[in-house]
Amino acid sequence: MSWIEKTDNWLEGLGESRRRRQLKPKKAPEPEVVYTVKEIANILKVNRNTVFKWIETDVLGPEDYFRLPGGYLRIRHSALMKLMNQI
Repeated sequence: MSWIEKTDNWLEGLGESRRRRQLKPKKAPEPEVVYTVKEIANILKVNRNTVFKWIETDVLGPEDYFRLPGGYLRIRHSALMKLMNQI
């Protein structure tokens, strides 16, 4: 009898709470859709500087964008929808 069989026999004597449980894989969260300043400018047919002005003048609030470690801006999809409704 191998040690695996001995372990399985030993586990059979334990209650259900101590038996090996099958772990169900958890779903990864959906990735958030984000855009670069250039992509937003192209979609809305405005200049990139206009998008930067929207950020400076709080047309796009801090919840609408974030900066990557290199300082690059990414704008959330919800902000794009908000801008499309305003224009």
